[in-house]
Amino acid sequence: MVINLILIVLILAGCGYVAYRYMQSLSDVRDDDMDENDYTDIDTLRDKITREFSSMLKDNLRDRNLSKKEYEKRKKSKSEFRKNLKKSASGDHRAKHFVKMYIRNMLLDPSMHLGVNEASIDFIIPFGRADELKPEDKFEIMLYIAYNYLMDEKEEPLKQNGFSALIKGFDILKPVEIPETGDMIYDFTRQKLDQIFAYLNSKYTLTYNDKLEILSQRIFEDYKGFGIVDMLFDTGIDEVAVGLSGVSKDGYEIMNAKNLRYTYQSIWVMVGGVKLRMSCVQLKSQEELVRIVSNIYKYGANRILSRKSGYVISTMRNGSRVVVARPPFVNTYFFISRKFDSAPSLAPENIIKGNNNLIALTMIKWLIKGQRTIAITGAQGSGKTVTLKSLIRYIDARLSLRVQEISAELNLNYAYPYRNIISMQETESIGSQEGLNFQKKTSGDVNIIGEVAEAVQANYVIQTSMVASLFTMFTHHAKTTIDLVLSFANNLLDPVVGIYRDKKEAVEMSAKILNIDLHMENKKGHRYLERITEIKPLTNVKYPSDRKVAATHEEDEKEYWKRQTDRELFECRDLVRFDNGEFVLVNLPSDEMMDDIKSKLTADEEKQFIADMNMIRAIKRNPYRGDFFGVTPDPVDELFPDEARVS
Repeated sequence: MVINLILIVLILAGCGYVAYRYMQSLSDVRDDDMDENDYTDIDTLRDKITREFSSMLKDNLRDRNLSKKEYEKRKKSKSEFRKNLKKSASGDHRAKHFVKMYIRNMLLDPSMHLGVNEASIDFIIPFGRADELKPEDKFEIMLYIAYNYLMDEKEEPLKQNGFSALIKGFDILKPVEIPETGDMIYDFTRQKLDQIFAYLNSKYTLTYNDKLEILSQRIFEDYKGFGIVDMLFDTGIDEVAVGLSGVSKDGYEIMNAKNLRYTYQSIWVMVGGVKLRMSCVQLKSQEELVRIVSNIYKYGANRILSRKSGYVISTMRNGSRVVVARPPFVNTYFFISRKFDSAPSLAPENIIKGNNNLIALTMIKWLIKGQRTIAITGAQGSGKTVTLKSLIRYIDARLSLRVQEISAELNLNYAYPYRNIISMQETESIGSQEGLNFQKKTSGDVNIIGEVAEAVQANYVIQTSMVASLFTMFTHHAKTTIDLVLSFANNLLDPVVGIYRDKKEAVEMSAKILNIDLHMENKKGHRYLERITEIKPLTNVKYPSDRKVAATHEEDEKEYWKRQTDRELFECRDLVRFDNGEFVLVNLPSDEMMDDIKSKLTADEEKQFIADMNMIRAIKRNPYRGDFFGVTPDPVDELFPDEARVS
């Protein structure tokens, strides 16, 4: 009995020892792995730094034995850190820089035991081993070099223009074929990325500080930034969009799907009016897409994105317009950020380009000085907003501007800081009509409406043009001038916000108020002014007996019945047209408009106006040699007045 008991004890002890040694071996491996991998994996570094940030925010300063001065100092520092951490998630550049500096300092802090140094950093991102770099690594190194190392003709850093210079220099804007379908699209492929990276890698050598900056950026974008597209917001592109192609990872279950692409793998940018697919890179996961969409819109938002409110139109800290949406309103999470700050308020001659562009520029200048109500029309991406922003400089600087928008996009105070400008946008509690009523009390001279997309906004144009301002300028998506007038007429007949009930009266009023249509086009990546069209009302045409002595009663009666039936209420007269790279004068403004323009000018201005009209009428044709639209557009020239070249 005793022997059995001793045997049982020995067996149990042996089992316990074996279990102990096994667990110890696992623990040793785990500890070794942690020691070895702490500094070789970006995710591990991010998680450690994230935990440290969380600990800093949760730290109760009252539990520490601090003097009052030290307590207030740390409290202020903690508050500043919390504020910047929050702002950095919604596109605030300064806050982002603040947080990245914290990350960089932590990477170098010996007490953090992250093991980052000149020798180990190449194990985290294999900078010196190009064959081991992932596409995302190459992409971010490429953007960093483009921003910090590429120089222009004056040997000055290209900064935000560097990425566009690479796109031009390596002929990225040439359509390529999609192997799966045979379709031709603009695509930044992995092959192009490898080509560009090989060139940059052979020409530029990154320092340890450069590598630290790139590593800090990688950690930040995974933590609070916008993933792989985060650095694109520091470049001179027009638009960044994610989630617009493929199927949603959290959508329907698809069986036996091969080569399936998900929405989080879809990245598009717009460069100089060209929509370019970035198939060379992708977000890490559906969860990352959801995180970015849930944060990117919050800076200027007046509501929260939720299942109930499935979309939000907002602004980012840099003035970009951002649109986000989520299921079930749409099929997937996505965001589109339109970077209106990427094409600053350029001189009109750098936007309205082509042979004999003096004709178009001169005509526009006097139409604005003559206080014409002007619509800038065209499809999305045709350059309407940038054109409107640029043409503001033709408005007399003594006049005050009042801007009404659904969400702030024009940012005219940044482009024209010395002008009298107040910009208003809709909020959750203040609608556009209330904003318009308030605007009438602000002594405004010129009304600017960012985009007329709804009936209520069309009514703003009519209201303000009639009584609240000297003239109005706005953008609209109409394809033709007739569409513009009829669209406004239909809006004036809206049962809720309309101010007319008879269509004939609505059309007459629209034709009377809308004087000029500047139509923008985007053809094969070329953004250009297609035409300048005058809208001439025909309702004030005199009867035959008023125009000539010999007119009979029958002629007047015939004219009367024509007006009561199918008589045209307005006429569209092209003043200037774009013909394959050349601007051509088609007509001068009508006599009625010429007289009205002169009435708004001083005596000296009137003389100059007449001289300028005679001057553009005398300009000889200067046709473009070849197919203007057959030439690949130059994204650098499209976006920036000074040409940038890869040195």
